[in-house]
This record gives sequence, structure tokens and C-alpha cells, in this order.
Amino acid sequence: MPQVRGRDQEIDFIKGMLIWCVVYGHAVDALCGRLPHQSVWLHVFVRTFDLPFFMVISGYFCQKSLGRKNLSRVVIDRLTMLLFPIVIWTLLRGHLNIVSGMYYFLWAVLSSTMACVAVRLVTRLCRVESVRIMELVFLWFLVVLLYFIHMPWNLFYLFPFFVVGYGLRDLDFRLTKTSFATMVIVFAVGLCFWSAAYSPWRLNDLAWRTDSFAVILYAYRTVLAIAGVYVMNFVFRAVMGYLSRTPLVKSAIVEAGAETLAIYILQAILVERAIGKLLSVVFGRLGISVADWYVNLVGYVIAPIVAFFVLIVLTRIVRKIKMIPVVRNLFGFKFKVG
Repeated sequence: MPQVRGRDQEIDFIKGMLIWCVVYGHAVDALCGRLPHQSVWLHVFVRTFDLPFFMVISGYFCQKSLGRKNLSRVVIDRLTMLLFPIVIWTLLRGHLNIVSGMYYFLWAVLSSTMACVAVRLVTRLCRVESVRIMELVFLWFLVVLLYFIHMPWNLFYLFPFFVVGYGLRDLDFRLTKTSFATMVIVFAVGLCFWSAAYSPWRLNDLAWRTDSFAVILYAYRTVLAIAGVYVMNFVFRAVMGYLSRTPLVKSAIVEAGAETLAIYILQAILVERAIGKLLSVVFGRLGISVADWYVNLVGYVIAPIVAFFVLIVLTRIVRKIKMIPVVRNLFGFKFKVG
């Protein structure tokens, strides 16, 4: 794979496309003034795989970090990169809701990382021969345990994808033609029967505790997401090859992919809060209701373009932030030691 400054461009491109998906989804709701509106198929589509794919990638790099660094260094890095900005920005909103608030995804990544660190420590203390196998056994045991201890949905749903990534040898997702065709069919058929109404966050993020139907939806969405990760991995790599004809667009996506954590934090402030709040007030004062034609225009035309330009702007902002020692610590960058 091509390398730039020690980074894998293909992985950064995939991450760039995924953060575009996240910003796009938030832009749809923000541009609709955060008012109730009909679902947009493209929005439903990207939501089936974007965060699961991010969790797979996070789990993979967590495993790599644990292989290169000592456990204490990994813990310090993750606490400063994730917990510190989560706490700061949620407190600035007036309340500390780190489990299901605006940065619930970062909380899921942090919790998943700490679980992997704990399992790595246990396997070391036990001095088992098949460390990798034992780690995965422990982690999948934790996945099952989450069900019985009634963990909030965001962690219950996302942690298994982190474990999948943790167990991968690489991120190429190579499949035989038959296996890939099967994944495409599963993903396509699954999408035909999936609806935004089934989203666990619409049902109530703790509904699965007592509702067996919610657990079935969880299993269904998990299968759909796994198939989506494999299929979209192929699609994103194909898109990257196609965009070689337009290097500026490709470069913008790769650059955004290298800064996804800071962009995720910033887009929540800019898109979810600022734009969404502003339009919510404007629509409310003017008494404007969100018509279906407007939602479709936003979902299929305006939001995708807005999300792309937001990525470009935020990437530039992140570059400036990285140069300011104190401010950079608020946006998911490691604390510099020494």
C-alpha cells in the first residue's frame, strides 16, 4: 500500500470517507433544524456501517499499540486522547453525560480499549501460551457479559466490532470472489428490510434490556454492519482508485482521514450544536415545518456537499490547533511528554 509520512494512505482514505459519512448524517439533522422529519435512504444507508467500521479500525490499531508499547503508555495515551476531551466538552455543555451524550462514540472506543488492556494484563499474569486466542476468548466473554449487566446500547452494540478489529491480522479484508459475492447479497438484502424506525436510538437506547424484539434488531443490525464493512471496504478502495484522476479531492479525503478524532469532536460543535441550534431557532420563530421535498433536497444534494466542505474547513482548523500546545489537548491529541 502507498505510504506517506509513515501512514497508510488507503486506511486514511477509508477513515476520511467514514468521517464524511458521520458529518453527512449530522448535517442532515442539523439542516432540517433538528425537527422531526422523514428518513432519507442515503442517511439510513451510511448509518448501517459508519460507526461499526470505525470501531473495527479502532480495535485493530489498539491491538497494534499493545504490541508496540507497554500497557501504561497505552492507557495514558487513550485517557488523554479520549477521556480528557470527552469530559471537557460535555462539561462545557453544562452536564457530564459521557455514556449517551454527544460523544457517546468516543466513550465506547475508550471503554473498549480499557477492556482490551485489562484482558492483555490478565493473559500476561496467567502466562498462557496461546495469548492471542485466550485474549479473544476473554473479549467475547465480555461481549456476552454486557448483555447480562445491562450495559447501555452504544457500548453493547459497538464493542463487538472493536473485538472483531482487535482480532484482525490486517485491514485488507481479503475474501474469495464467492465469499465477497455472499457479503454483497447479505448486505443488499439486509438493507431492503432495514428501516430508520428500527434504530436502537429511536426505540430507546436501553429498550433491549426488557424487549426481546430490540435484541433481535441488534443481531440483525450486527450482521448487516459486518457485511457492510466488507462491502464498503471494497467500494472505498475502488473510489480511491477512481479519484486518482482528481488528486485534490483524494488528497482532501486522505488528510481528513488522518485527523478523524479531532474532526469528530469539532463537527459535533459546529454541525450538531451551532448549525443545528441556529436553524432550529430560525425554523421555530418563522413557524416553518420541514416538508418532505426539503428533506430529500437536503439528504441527497445539500448535506453531502456541505459535509465535504465542512471536512475541508475542519481539517484546516485541526492543522492550526495542532500547533497550539494547550489547545491541542482539547481535541484528542496525545499529551506531549518531556
